[in-house]
Amino acid sequence: MISTLREDNLVNIPAEIADQLGLEEGSRLKWSHGEAAGTILIEVLPSKRQVPKRMQVLGASIVNRNLVQELIDERVAEDQLENDSQARA
Repeated sequence: MISTLREDNLVNIPAEIADQLGLEEGSRLKWSHGEAAGTILIEVLPSKRQVPKRMQVLGASIVNRNLVQELIDERVAEDQLENDSQARA
């Protein structure tokens, strides 16, 4: 998809991309230089209304979890994989 830079540095975002990203009038975009020459990175920033909602979702996902037990379980599984690999060698 190709866009053309217009007067006053305006550019249209193709509708397909805007739809996929859920962009609407007032959406905030952060522009920066890409690592490769001639590239631009565009990051969609949450709107001021979306930030509290996202924080609630993140908080809820952590509240009902035992993070210490999850870490212990993960380490036990890693140790088991390492022991299995050593036993095969």
